[in-house]
Amino acid sequence: MQNRKRPSEGLLDYGPDENGHTGLLDGVSMSPLESLENLNVQTGSIEEQIRLSERPLGNDAINLEVTEECPREGLVNSPPVGQTSFVMVRGEDDLEAVRDELIKGFLEIDTGGRKIGIKEMEKLNEKAFKAACLAKVPPEEVATASYELYSSWQQQLGDLSWYPFKTVIVDGNHQEIVNVDDDKLQELKRAWGSGAHDAVVNTLVEMKQYDCLSARSIANELWNYKEGRRATTRECINYMSNQVKQLTTTKRRRIRRLNGKA
Repeated sequence: MQNRKRPSEGLLDYGPDENGHTGLLDGVSMSPLESLENLNVQTGSIEEQIRLSERPLGNDAINLEVTEECPREGLVNSPPVGQTSFVMVRGEDDLEAVRDELIKGFLEIDTGGRKIGIKEMEKLNEKAFKAACLAKVPPEEVATASYELYSSWQQQLGDLSWYPFKTVIVDGNHQEIVNVDDDKLQELKRAWGSGAHDAVVNTLVEMKQYDCLSARSIANELWNYKEGRRATTRECINYMSNQVKQLTTTKRRRIRRLNGKA
């Protein structure tokens, strides 16, 4: 069962990953064009929510910075004398609701190989394992070896009995971090190098951030694959809007050609 989970605080992302995934939206099968056009109906209201969440106060008022990571809630009123303007800043729950809707849309159309797409946070970076095998085995055996190595470690990540974390104290607070000295991780590093080792560590960090470890569940995230990070809501909306425009233009050209032949 796929779950949408918010990342927890206090842990860092160790690097990018690349995986493409597909999915179904509420059990309804639609073509990519229909999915994008259907999502475009909602784009106006979504863009309005984002615009409201980022709109500054009046010219003489203090400009409050509102970001996705640290949104403010409620009304910001009490402007300086002579000012009557105020702005409603959307809360974190509203922003998460927008992202949930975007995830549903991307699951319907995402086929991988895109700048913005869906990333399953418990999935390993396959390229890291292929690179590790390229350095260790003959070229004709790379495909089989990398698949087997990747599959075995993906299975290892799903093992509830394996919990390679340790508690450290940071600024007086207890925090759990990946234990890079774990026997299995060290064995992987010795056998296949730091690339495969780091890929597993990165995924463990992401699973911790998205609270996937207790049940080894799936967490979908909107991901900027070009920059190897969580995609912003604005990036996703702009990307969707551009895709709709491109597909609409292509559809209109096709209709004109058909009409011209008729």
